[in-house]
Amino acid sequence: KWNITIEDNTFLRVTNKKLTVEGNVYIKDSAKLILDNAIFEVRNYPEPQLIFSGNSRFEAKESIIRVFGSVRARDSASINVDRVVFVNTIELEDDTRATIRNSWFFEDRLGGIAAKDRSQTSITNTVIGGITLDFSNIQGARVSNLRPGVIEKWSSDTVIPGNQGWSLALNNVEVKENTGFRGNYELGWGLAADAGSSFFVS
Repeated sequence: KWNITIEDNTFLRVTNKKLTVEGNVYIKDSAKLILDNAIFEVRNYPEPQLIFSGNSRFEAKESIIRVFGSVRARDSASINVDRVVFVNTIELEDDTRATIRNSWFFEDRLGGIAAKDRSQTSITNTVIGGITLDFSNIQGARVSNLRPGVIEKWSSDTVIPGNQGWSLALNNVEVKENTGFRGNYELGWGLAADAGSSFFVS
């Protein structure tokens, strides 16, 4: 088993091949992970991690990404994917930015995003397993009509008052239905909160 750490201004590019990491992957500083027509898998015991931090960047197109553990983007990391299959949930923390286009974030019970902190996310023409909205330290948000199915247009601007917390924009996105599974980051819509939250659901 081995870990991969990409840091400073270096990059890892995987093109037209499969790479399986039996360990953790850390993309730091201003480093990049670039996937082009690739299969990228992260496996480890008991739980592998794929973590983007600092000002790192993740760029992927026409690729399959499977992470059998946790995926986190934090600090000011950026995610930009187009025509990918992504199997797991990305936790978007701090000031991260994510653009997801023409993709499939779903396999079996896995696949989705969790919007947190001050992250900014845009999802277009994508099938996604689940979306978790974290209202920690957000006051006065109003959430209604969150249903599975195809969402032509949805924006957090209509949900969160003022310049609070994260932003999320959906355009032609299908959110899968939870048929009874329970646990963290399952299918459908999920809501999270803490003692500093106040929001209304209808």
